[in-house]
Amino acid sequence: MKKRNHQGSRTNWLLELALVLYLLFALGGAEARDLTEEEVRTAAQTWVRLLTADARPDAVIEKMEPYEVDGKPVAYIAHLTGGGYCLCGADDVVSPVYFYSARGTYSKENPACQSVLGEIAERTKALTERKRERSIELQEYQQALAERAFLWQELNRRSRPSESRRNKEEYLQCRIGWNFL
Repeated sequence: MKKRNHQGSRTNWLLELALVLYLLFALGGAEARDLTEEEVRTAAQTWVRLLTADARPDAVIEKMEPYEVDGKPVAYIAHLTGGGYCLCGADDVVSPVYFYSARGTYSKENPACQSVLGEIAERTKALTERKRERSIELQEYQQALAERAFLWQELNRRSRPSESRRNKEEYLQCRIGWNFL
């Protein structure tokens, strides 16, 4: 008869618990952070090079165009050399890239692009206000916010977010039942 090793399962459980606590308290409690144009550029360029289905390993952002609300950049249009563009967030409470066109050309007259940029602006405003107020309703989204901040960090390191970490977090999200924005 085989003897079960409870030490390994207990260690895994403790590691999972430590990860959850870290995400909730260390990263989740962090303030929203406006990103510099250069940080958004680096994240978008890394995204296009490593994470898209139509990856372009040699992609270069030719020009960054801010999308401003009340004189403050809340999103960016990242124009790629040789065609293509990304619609990007400008704060770590939102995702780095919301839309990617591999070969298209951005047009201010395109209502779909304006809708996406408006959505980025609205999400940024709502989430930063709730974080500033330390709103209780934001607590259920702390893990999602921590993961977004982590994604921004990884993209700015010019690296692909760790598969094992992402898989572990997906497992924890399902197990604990957290919702995402």
